[in-house]
Amino acid sequence: MIDTHAHLDFDRYTGEVDDVVARAEAAGVTQIITVGTSLAASKATAAIAARYSSVYPAVGIHPDAAESVDSTVLTELRDLAKTERTVAIGETGIDLFHKENPPLKSQRDAFLAQADIAAELGLPLIVHTRAATTETLESLHAIFAQTTKPRGAVIHCFEGSQAFADEILKLGLMISFTATLTYPRNDELRSVAAALPLERIMLETDAPFLPPQTKRGQRNEPAYVVETARCLADLKGVSYDELDTITTRNARTFFNLDSPA
Repeated sequence: MIDTHAHLDFDRYTGEVDDVVARAEAAGVTQIITVGTSLAASKATAAIAARYSSVYPAVGIHPDAAESVDSTVLTELRDLAKTERTVAIGETGIDLFHKENPPLKSQRDAFLAQADIAAELGLPLIVHTRAATTETLESLHAIFAQTTKPRGAVIHCFEGSQAFADEILKLGLMISFTATLTYPRNDELRSVAAALPLERIMLETDAPFLPPQTKRGQRNEPAYVVETARCLADLKGVSYDELDTITTRNARTFFNLDSPA
């Protein structure tokens, strides 16, 4: 099992990353992608990943920090992304959920600039989208219509409709689910997950956020991705082992990961 999206640099893990990684390994989570949300966070993410053979960094600027993106930041991000173990650019994208979110133009410009870095370096994109389905699709169509494009993209923490999922599949991209699949109110999301081909699905925690239903109110961590896997296996009518095999293969292919030693 692979947790394709966590934030091990966040303060809620200070002094505990060794234990968090050990608990993940004990739960059968053999690899973790820890994901940057700003230039500083991306540097911290890369430093944490360098300490563990099972942890890999993705570096990027979250849409909430889009107004921090300038030529200097992009140069530093590109240099960071060139390091051998970096597996993706992200998370980047568009978020229009809050009134205080940066202007759409700033977010779109930052998203497209990071997509250019991904294309240049042959890396995939980790895409954040919230309350911005149309705007995200417009940007993705522009990104993947280019001759030189990222190696792929995943819509992380998918919370969208079947129609949105269908458009993502048409673009040839991936969809990643969190433990929100386990929340009682999310019947529509479970219906979308059940209808998607397993070959296009990955799993994540988005830790420390969004713990599974059995751990609501607690800090999430990579070990808990197995609960999302069990939920999805039930939805798809397959065994946990088959679900694990397919989603792990999807993640290794998408992020170009070697099998763990």
